[in-house]
Amino acid sequence: DYSGSIDYFSAASLAGKAGYFASKGEYEKAAELYLKASKVSKINAENPNYMLNAGIYFLNTGDKKQAKVLFTAIKKEYPNTSIIREVDNYITLAD
Repeated sequence: DYSGSIDYFSAASLAGKAGYFASKGEYEKAAELYLKASKVSKINAENPNYMLNAGIYFLNTGDKKQAKVLFTAIKKEYPNTSIIREVDNYITLAD
C-alpha cells in the first residue's frame, strides 16, 4: 500500500493491487480497484486504461451493464485516447 500524497503513485498502487487480484481470478475485486484507481485524479493519463481494465473485469464477472457504462464514459471523457478502437470492441461485447 502506498500511503503518500502523490496521486499518480496512489493510483498506480491501486492498479497494481487490481492486477494481483485479477491474476488470482478475483475479477470483481480487480474491477473495483481499477475503478478506484481511475478516480484518484482527474488528470492522470492512465485513467482511460484503468477504466478499460475495470470494464473488462466487470465483463468477466457478468456485469455487462457496469462494463458498458465505463466503456461509454471512456469514449465521452477521453475521445482522443489511443485505446478508443479497443473500447469500441468491448462495447460490442457488453451489448
